[in-house]
Amino acid sequence: LPVGMVDPKLMPLIGNPIQMTSGGADTISAPDHKTQLVQFCQRYTERPVAKGDIEYTHFRFDGGIQAKVKVICVDGREFVGEMAQTPKDAEKAAAAQAMLGYKSEIEQVNSKAEGKKRKLPMPTAEFPATKVARVGAGGGTSD
Repeated sequence: LPVGMVDPKLMPLIGNPIQMTSGGADTISAPDHKTQLVQFCQRYTERPVAKGDIEYTHFRFDGGIQAKVKVICVDGREFVGEMAQTPKDAEKAAAAQAMLGYKSEIEQVNSKAEGKKRKLPMPTAEFPATKVARVGAGGGTSD
């Protein structure tokens, strides 16, 4: 699978994660597997991913580089990706394997999210919808 392409096997799990790139309005691309893994972890744990939640380890061989990802924030499982020419591509390959490994968890998170609609909090007396102008120390009233 070329770098930057979404694995078709993952599309039913992650939906259609298309975002605009700096290439212009006609150029679209899906987030890479590392980004998808971070998004899954954030939804699964219901918090932002912190340093140490996802760890990558690289192994150098004559044919290239292989990476292992350990997803500590979910359950600590480790996934090894295919060989690649760069550490970044090796990490993306390991993240792709993690996404496949968490297929049932991804489906669970997605089904849980379908029932929710993100609502903004209603304004209260403490936090009104509009800002109230404060009168400065110099005073001043309007008539």
